[in-house]
Amino acid sequence: MHLAPVRRAAAVATALAVLALAGAPTVAATTVAPSEISGTWQSPVVSGQDAGQAVFVRRAAGAAYATGSIAVTTAAGDPVTTLPLDAFGGAWFDLGTLTPGIHRLTFAYSGDAAYAPTSTVRDVTVLSADDPTAPQAARARAHVTLAGPEQAIAGAQPAYEVHVTGAGATPTGTVSVFSFDSDEPYTTPSPVTLHDGTATVTLPAAPPGTFAMTVAYSGDDSYLPANQAHSAVPLVVAPAPEEPQQPTPTPTPTPTVTPTPDAVPVLTVPASVTTTVGTPAVVRLGLGDVRPASPVTIREGGTVLAKVTDLSARTSIDVTLPVLEPGTHVLSVSAPAAPGVAAVERTLTVVVTGEPERATTQPSGTVATATTSLAPGTSTEMVARGFTPGETVAFYLHSDPILLGTAVADAAGVARLVVTVPVGAAAGAHHVLAIGGTSGSWSQLAVTLAAPAARGTLPVTGAEPWALAATAAVTVAVGGALLLARRRSATGA
Repeated sequence: MHLAPVRRAAAVATALAVLALAGAPTVAATTVAPSEISGTWQSPVVSGQDAGQAVFVRRAAGAAYATGSIAVTTAAGDPVTTLPLDAFGGAWFDLGTLTPGIHRLTFAYSGDAAYAPTSTVRDVTVLSADDPTAPQAARARAHVTLAGPEQAIAGAQPAYEVHVTGAGATPTGTVSVFSFDSDEPYTTPSPVTLHDGTATVTLPAAPPGTFAMTVAYSGDDSYLPANQAHSAVPLVVAPAPEEPQQPTPTPTPTPTVTPTPDAVPVLTVPASVTTTVGTPAVVRLGLGDVRPASPVTIREGGTVLAKVTDLSARTSIDVTLPVLEPGTHVLSVSAPAAPGVAAVERTLTVVVTGEPERATTQPSGTVATATTSLAPGTSTEMVARGFTPGETVAFYLHSDPILLGTAVADAAGVARLVVTVPVGAAAGAHHVLAIGGTSGSWSQLAVTLAAPAARGTLPVTGAEPWALAATAAVTVAVGGALLLARRRSATGA
């Protein structure tokens, strides 16, 4: 380490001691704390060129600086140097003194009364001066100085003057001012650009504490990156004085104002509405002189079925609901509150039951399936044609109407539904009717239901009921033919 940085570190330590005597907060270490080695690690560097690196033991927030030394050894354990720590817990190590090659260096801190020993390993690439790949071979070393306040009050924004000089052209690039020794980083938000080798750097609002401020230079085409970590500027930030407490004024009582009650709007709905399967229900809403606020919303649970926004110049509004599933639906009809108008909510029951009304006496479409011979409990796809695109088509089994299900007609007016024949359906001839809930168009298909298998018969796995019946019929026919042939043979004999 050069003598000038050492003298500078001693002067800084003296300044910190004077500031502490003047009332700056100090924290005495009472227990051994974990330690961490940090540094301005730079690689690759060029052998024989100035490549100084700052190495220091990171200080915990509000704690004392580390003392002792850092021993540098090779991967084989051979000693390289021992770096005594300065007043800021740091040291200066010139990597340019190493021979060309890749060096794995161990930096081991000895520890002291406040900090435990620790170590870290760094790989450093050192290039020879004549190596054409050396990125810094053609650049000179710049000289960086930092000047600024050594005391501040918490919340202030300290400003620092940075000067970068060199033997040749005026240095360009950027500089950053920061505290290198604290767990809580205190630094410029972004680098500041040099102008004629000079920059004024203003830091953010300072927190209370003691900091060692330094500067880092980015370098340019003519000069190597550089820093001033080995000659830091101390900064002691005292807590901001507490503002005197102002007496709390007695509040003036606010006069009580009785609000005018909101008008109750008129919104009437029928107690119940009944519609057929697949047919949209139409609900008539009644309005009066005091209109509800817009919109009026009809919901089933959390699902919005319809919303009306235009409530003007009408005494009633017919609202068409989406097609609902068969059964009973309890809906809510509500309007929000508005200035001068109260919120309102009503309950409406919609019952969906029965076949849709047919528009003609004769079928106007067709319905087909893969087979018209069905059995209870089996499934097949029904394809009905001739309906209005988008309408709901209800499928029924006649003569006693049994709802098989509903399907929505596609853009071609075709509705497809996989139906399962009810187990309780009677055997014999039936019709499947497909009826449009909106258009009233309908079609029908004759089908035959086989009788369910008699109880007590031997179980057959994987066979359909009508297939078993067909097999039984063939078996009886073959047996009768064999018996008749034997009788004829006996008579001929």
